[in-house]
Amino acid sequence: MKLTLKNQKQPMKNKLAWMKTSLAKVAVGVMMLLLAATTTWGAQLVKWDMSGYSNAGSSPQGATANDANVTIGGLTRGSAVTANTTSKCWGGAFGTTTTTEAGSITAGNYGTFTISANSGYKISIYDIPAYNIRRSSTGPTTGIWQYSTDGTTFTDIGSSITWGSTTSSSGNTEPAIDLSGISALQNVAAGTTITFRIVSWNGTSGGTWYFNDQSSGTSDLIVEGGVSSATTGSFTAGNLAVLQADTASLNNTPISIIELSPSTANQTPAQIISINGSSSGSGVLRNSGNAGTAAGLADSSDGTLLAFTGGNAVSGAANANTITARSAVSMNKYGPSSYTVAATYTSVSGQQIRYATSPNNSTWYMGDQNGIYLNATGPTPASGVSGTPNVRSLRSFGGVVYLLQKDTVQIVVSSVSVNGATLTALPGLAADNSAVDFYMVSSGNNGTYDTLYVLDQTDATHGTINKFSLVSGSWTANSSYATTFGGADICAAYTSVVFSNTVDIT
Repeated sequence: MKLTLKNQKQPMKNKLAWMKTSLAKVAVGVMMLLLAATTTWGAQLVKWDMSGYSNAGSSPQGATANDANVTIGGLTRGSAVTANTTSKCWGGAFGTTTTTEAGSITAGNYGTFTISANSGYKISIYDIPAYNIRRSSTGPTTGIWQYSTDGTTFTDIGSSITWGSTTSSSGNTEPAIDLSGISALQNVAAGTTITFRIVSWNGTSGGTWYFNDQSSGTSDLIVEGGVSSATTGSFTAGNLAVLQADTASLNNTPISIIELSPSTANQTPAQIISINGSSSGSGVLRNSGNAGTAAGLADSSDGTLLAFTGGNAVSGAANANTITARSAVSMNKYGPSSYTVAATYTSVSGQQIRYATSPNNSTWYMGDQNGIYLNATGPTPASGVSGTPNVRSLRSFGGVVYLLQKDTVQIVVSSVSVNGATLTALPGLAADNSAVDFYMVSSGNNGTYDTLYVLDQTDATHGTINKFSLVSGSWTANSSYATTFGGADICAAYTSVVFSNTVDIT
């Protein structure tokens, strides 16, 4: 079965779908709207709001909220830590003077909590956002986070942390902790409990240490990650694939492919496919989560392949957009088992990673901020850059590669020549300095792509979807739709199925 749209004899209205992260068609078995909905990946797995705590919180202290498909073991004091009368925080007084990590572990100067997936699900832990530590003048000055997947053997996360010199109730803000590169914390199935332990030392007996309330009504300790079905495998006909930067706050993060139903709100993804981001080689892909624009997901022209790009470097490297060794990879309907490096190329440091596509599943076109790279032979070094167009989106329809440029001068969408060297502006279109993505549809399902959608983004809450039709060889504006969600990426398809959130542009 091809990952493409089944032909329909009767023409229908164009139905349009949009989502804030990059998306593409996967295995559409009927002419169906590709509609994205609110989902639960890359979100808070658990959070604690400490604004209402008294007596340094309970032990165990239950979470304020957590994902419905995970089980949380509450914040628990080690054997040497005792509660006191301090409010709006969780922790206590340390009963033993220790000067080393090992000494504090032996003494019980630590706190713990656990996370596990419920039956039928698996979890990936991406990060712990910035938090606040409060300590007394005699409280421990140094600490470290650890994790364990068996409750016995613990592994340090990074290096030791100096908690800070502030000893008042305002506490010390600590930086976020990236966990996305720790393979042991990714795709953890039900039956395995992840234990986090926070060990502190270099304090005297009676000194205090707490997770601190940052501001009333906000979450003070959060763990972010993804929850998905325990089964990772072939894509399901009719679903969507979404490209996710696993940690939005980082400029070098692993990525995942998320599979969603197009018609279910507030859903748990059918699967989360974590892309190799922690070993080595051309199959390792890292992307930026906080760049103004980032990598996108596209189909091959016939819809049988999903394609995307990334930098070939491991966790801890510099900004992903400074990684010059890059790859385009693909997957077919069989999902992760079909993960293939389609092409490699060398870009220029600082140029943002964008898109990859193929008109024939053998010739690959990669686009980034520095231009177009062409690879005609598969996974060997690409032939080089074509000109200097700032590629915002690169897609292939009807065997032709098209490029979108966000510019005040260049025409918004152009076709790309076979050798990648020439751009031909689509007649009738103008420059568009707000454009971020586009998608084309064959209105008669006859192979002629005569309907074009261009997505403009004004800001995070304002955008426009513009529709154009090919009339007598020229692209003519038909209509537009103002969005309340800004916009980043777009896909469209013919459909005879109408859902509640359909955008119908005629």
